Amino acid sequence: MKCALLGSWSWWTALAQVLWNNWNIACLWSIHEEEVEAINSHKSPCFPWVKLRENVCCSLDIKEVVKDSELIVLSLPSFALVSWLEKLKEYYDWQLIILATKWWRSDVFLPFTTLIQEVLWKDTPVVVLSWASHAEEVVRGIPTWVVLCSENKEYAEKAKSIFQNNWFRCGISSDVVWIQLCWALKNVLAIACWLVDWLEYGINTKALVFREGIKEIQLIGEKVWIDMDSLLSYAWIGDLYVTCSSSLSRNWNAWNLIAKWEISLKEKKFNNMVCEGLYMIDILEKYSKSSDIYCPLFELLIGIVKEWKDARPSFEEFLLKV
Repeated sequence: MKCALLGSWSWWTALAQVLWNNWNIACLWSIHEEEVEAINSHKSPCFPWVKLRENVCCSLDIKEVVKDSELIVLSLPSFALVSWLEKLKEYYDWQLIILATKWWRSDVFLPFTTLIQEVLWKDTPVVVLSWASHAEEVVRGIPTWVVLCSENKEYAEKAKSIFQNNWFRCGISSDVVWIQLCWALKNVLAIACWLVDWLEYGINTKALVFREGIKEIQLIGEKVWIDMDSLLSYAWIGDLYVTCSSSLSRNWNAWNLIAKWEISLKEKKFNNMVCEGLYMIDILEKYSKSSDIYCPLFELLIGIVKEWKDARPSFEEFLLKV
């Protein structure tokens, strides 16, 4: 089966490696000529120690990549999704879409699946791939568990038959909206957890922040009519743990950029990869102005990241509110 992957860098490469491992033909589309040359030489720009499999191609021509494919994976930074969907629309032929972009819309505070159906077609078949894992480990074949989410179980089952193997295990869920909100807000909570470390507090304080973060995510979830039974779902707990506890997490590491005011913070990047949590703080700032939800932890992060308030006194003030 030919699978088209639109994106770049870590997860784009890791998911391609999974598909190649399952003997699918993985055709990647990139806008970077040097990336195309590397991939076609079976080298990974972001994982130089990995030799990519033979059944792979990469091209600058989106028409060539998408033509005759049965599956299209979208794995790219959130800010690029709209422009890439517009490019895809001309060649899209009702293939199953796998959304591997972790994000939430800022304009109407809705999940990204709604954007795909607006730009392409209302009934576009979409499956959200949610993971509690790091691309650095997936690309090495380390046992990993992901969730494939769709309101149409048939779509999710098809995606599972394509992705699953003996080390890349797939579950199925219908909680499409919750999974995407979880994706977006757990990145912000990861930044809060690093703040605790940077201020040299302990595990007790991080547990307090963790509890407050889950509470505030639940409040926002209730506002957008999410079934709260999903709060303790396998997808949520695993993804939250991986993002908030690991030094491989870009969002957990983002505080290094905030503390040092490195130039990469202005681009919202860590090690040349986008820190989606920093973008989500922008969205939370906008949402908080039109919402009556009381979220002191998220307000703390907005104040420090957007208004450059001093971190320690701001955190001490936050402690008096929880």
